[in-house]
Amino acid sequence: MEQQTQDKTTQTQSSIKVYMIYSPSTDLCYIGKTKRDLQKRFTEHKSSTNKCSSRELLDKYDDCEIKLLLQIEGNEIDGNIEESKQIQLYNSINKVLSYRSEASKKAKAKEYAKQYYIKNGNKIKQYEKSKYVANPEAKKQKTIEYYYNNKHIINQKVHCDICNIDIVKSYFIKHLETQSHKTNELHKNYEILLEKCYECK
Repeated sequence: MEQQTQDKTTQTQSSIKVYMIYSPSTDLCYIGKTKRDLQKRFTEHKSSTNKCSSRELLDKYDDCEIKLLLQIEGNEIDGNIEESKQIQLYNSINKVLSYRSEASKKAKAKEYAKQYYIKNGNKIKQYEKSKYVANPEAKKQKTIEYYYNNKHIINQKVHCDICNIDIVKSYFIKHLETQSHKTNELHKNYEILLEKCYECK
């Protein structure tokens, strides 16, 4: 029921105003959106109960004003998209975008995970190590699960032209270091050299 109400609210069409709070004393600004009267919304921003990032601008500059940037007919998502466009267009003090595409969300989450691991990688490794030392059966189970979830990748094979055999991809680098491969490579190079010598005659 809650999801249905949310979807209905999202799809409701209305007049949405995207506005800017700015000061002639700086190029910084705040971007917002509202369905109400602009001056009434401006009064709410100046209220002591205001907790949004516009407070930063209003506390620092006494000459702040509000102006309409654009007005659209649309739903909440449409309003969020237009507001986010203006946030990126101007030198705004908004802390977050009101709308991000799914691709943008995934990219941000991936970058966050990467930076988190860079910062906490050693702690994570130590935690994993201590967890499996205390419970070796859990490590064994995780290894089995990893294999079954990724066996199509693990068992993928590549062809070694020198040895004329197919080898599991994960083992290919080690195969290049084996004595049999190095011997075959020498024979192959010798055969190529012989062919060039015959061509030169």
